[in-house]
Amino acid sequence: MKTAVSADPPEASPPRLAWVDIARACGIIAVVVWHTAGGIVRSGIASPPGTAQVVDAWDAYAYRAMPIFFLVSGLFVVRSLRRSSADFLANKARTLLWPYLLWSLISLIVGTVAGSASNYGVTLADLPDLLYNPPLQYWFLYALLAIMVGYLALTRVGLSPVAIFGVSAVGYVVVAGTDVTASSYIATQIGLLAVFFAFGAAARDWILEIASRTAMANLVGVGLLAVVLVVGIVLAVPLPGPRWLPFLTATAGLIAIVCMSEGVARLGGAPKACLLAIGRVSLQVYLAQILFASGTRVVLSRLGVADFTIHLVLGTLVGFIGPLLLVALSNRLRIQLLWALPERDARVDIEPGIARAGPN
Repeated sequence: MKTAVSADPPEASPPRLAWVDIARACGIIAVVVWHTAGGIVRSGIASPPGTAQVVDAWDAYAYRAMPIFFLVSGLFVVRSLRRSSADFLANKARTLLWPYLLWSLISLIVGTVAGSASNYGVTLADLPDLLYNPPLQYWFLYALLAIMVGYLALTRVGLSPVAIFGVSAVGYVVVAGTDVTASSYIATQIGLLAVFFAFGAAARDWILEIASRTAMANLVGVGLLAVVLVVGIVLAVPLPGPRWLPFLTATAGLIAIVCMSEGVARLGGAPKACLLAIGRVSLQVYLAQILFASGTRVVLSRLGVADFTIHLVLGTLVGFIGPLLLVALSNRLRIQLLWALPERDARVDIEPGIARAGPN
């Protein structure tokens, strides 16, 4: 990302926070597993008892681990807003709008060609819907872009990060507590997830300090308790649950991921290196993973494989390996248009957030 062109010397890019990249990796792992399992269940392949309930509960109660991506994006948005509004919007068009349009179009083409062989449920006939009804997992880019544009507008009229968090909290209560957005999936997602983005922006310094100064034993203890809470709710609470429960579960999931990520960052070694590598390309993995996981399911089904475990393991692995190979190939061939439009100049990137050609 670039700053506005000026006579001032460029601002040095802040150091990367290892736990933030690791948190992205944890989030994308959860997302890929959930997407793969959900695709298997929806395709009609026989699954263990209760699998469909767990898949639906993970979506309803934990928001598929998506809050972590909005939180870490919010951590750096205030710094990013130091640039001009035009530069900010141009950058988001380059790194969010472009991949949204490109990968949505790819998914529509694949859905049209695959027909009944896939359970995408989208075709080129849905092209006009891209303006208001994002297909498949690409709602995330649409929602993040909308939230960032809204945040920009609120800051430009003078609202502080704390005030914007208050506005988003009210929005969450309205969306979660009523059916006002029931007819629009994307409006519901924006209303539910904007509060995590705004919290990341408002509480940035506090979050970073707590993460860095908490003792390792406390990180482990709190993280494990949060994991137990999330797993217990997802496995034990039937749907539909109380309207307030998803916020509790999603918040506990955030705490678990932050604690685990900071702990892994301190331990170092191979786990840290592996998760850092995944986290730094988490957006690319997110964009391409369903194409590879769904393709694996179709191929296995054509080969007569009907075992749920085989589908889940291979679909998840290919859902990761495929995008990673695609990233490596695009880097080797210098074809970055798959992930973002090129920058107009090579000035300083001052927002280490998720909205890059790949989340950094």
